[in-house]
Amino acid sequence: MSAAQSTSPCTLLGETEVLVIGAGLGGVAAAAKLLHAGHESLVVLEEGDRIGGVWQVNRYPNVACDTPIDLYAYKFFPGDTWTTNFAPGSEIQTYLERVAGHFGVTPKISFNTRVVSTVWSEEAGRWLVTASDGRRWSARYVVWAGGLFSQPLLSVTKGAETFTGLSVHSTAWDDDIDLEGKRVAVVGGGATSIQIVPYVQERAEKLIAFVRTPSYVSPRPDIIFSDSERGTPEFVARMAERRKEWFDRYEVVTKTRFPMNEKLVREQEATWKELFDAQVKDPHAREVLTPRYRYGCKRRCSVACTTLPSPRITSNWWDGACRTWTATSSLTAWVSGTRWMSSFGRQALTPSAC
Repeated sequence: MSAAQSTSPCTLLGETEVLVIGAGLGGVAAAAKLLHAGHESLVVLEEGDRIGGVWQVNRYPNVACDTPIDLYAYKFFPGDTWTTNFAPGSEIQTYLERVAGHFGVTPKISFNTRVVSTVWSEEAGRWLVTASDGRRWSARYVVWAGGLFSQPLLSVTKGAETFTGLSVHSTAWDDDIDLEGKRVAVVGGGATSIQIVPYVQERAEKLIAFVRTPSYVSPRPDIIFSDSERGTPEFVARMAERRKEWFDRYEVVTKTRFPMNEKLVREQEATWKELFDAQVKDPHAREVLTPRYRYGCKRRCSVACTTLPSPRITSNWWDGACRTWTATSSLTAWVSGTRWMSSFGRQALTPSAC
């Protein structure tokens, strides 16, 4: 019997100085730094059954960080075993587990614990935190690290209830899915779709991607690290150098937005268009994949190859086409994003016919 099952409803498990909600990237970092500073009176509550947050939820094909790992990894523990500067999700998951173990975070975590309420007592000067199974903790400080993208956004498309094939969201990918000989519809055109689509294209009999809002897409500047480079002090030192280089680059990009620098924005758009014109020739695909907003107004996406997705697999997003295709496909992969969490994760997942 688990600890969660053995406690009675509304059991106060004790008082703690700090309570961290979430054991993803933010929660592990907060707990690690607090423990390193000597704050041992600490509890971490995690809804899942392991560390990782978004990286233990998202296990779809080609999942990887689209931010350079030099920036994404903790500065206080950068890691020295990365195989590429745009690390695959499995490596980030392993890295977070390593960080948690190194700083003593893991023993502080209560897994399978979903927080449903946090109530402040002005009189006591403490938070009363309650889990879904009735367990409660009293804490002086609460650190919210529940993440923004932990609940899938399931699009409600007219006629989707008539679809008799397999339907899967990218946050719940099934490793046993066999795409060979399948007609596959991928719904969504953002960063996750850009990672999944090449995998599906290589395996499915036919693929169509429904894109509502196209992204500015560019090749990803991959660096592959050799075995001899990894695990050395020089590797960590070079990561620090690249970290500064990336910060300097992003600083230039930011200065083109606030206030807007028309000259630099045009230069960035021209660079994107040169690549786009060279690789996307089909008129329909060009119409679908051309952004209707200025460069930088939405998140820019990058792909792990030097070519954009094939025009034959891309179609406009509109309700009629989506309904017709998904009704006749073998599998619909929803990469329609995640729902932003409200304060302390109280927003519930809205069911969908899909």
